[in-house]
Amino acid sequence: MECIETNDAGEANTEYNRDLYKCTFLAMITDWRQKWYIGTDANTRLFFPFGFVQVYIIASLLLFLLLILIIIIIIIIIIIIIIIIINTNFCLAGQLFHTYLRLDQLPQK
Repeated sequence: MECIETNDAGEANTEYNRDLYKCTFLAMITDWRQKWYIGTDANTRLFFPFGFVQVYIIASLLLFLLLILIIIIIIIIIIIIIIIIINTNFCLAGQLFHTYLRLDQLPQK
């Protein structure tokens, strides 16, 4: 299989498996084209144009931070709900204790 030359602009791991990347990326595209060709009952060209977009690292980092922020907000909401439930149960327990034992009717000392 003939390997393609790649433009390594923007990639942080340009020296990692450089020769392997050239071949595996081309193999992946070729495999996708064949699967698409077979999956469409040969209604597409076997060598249709293929493009790819590389997500900018800052965008990926921002998405990751946004996900972390959402998780933190969900945890805070769950904690608030638990606190509300616990306080409500203590209030209800106190009211039930007061009502059933009639503490207000006990003799005062």
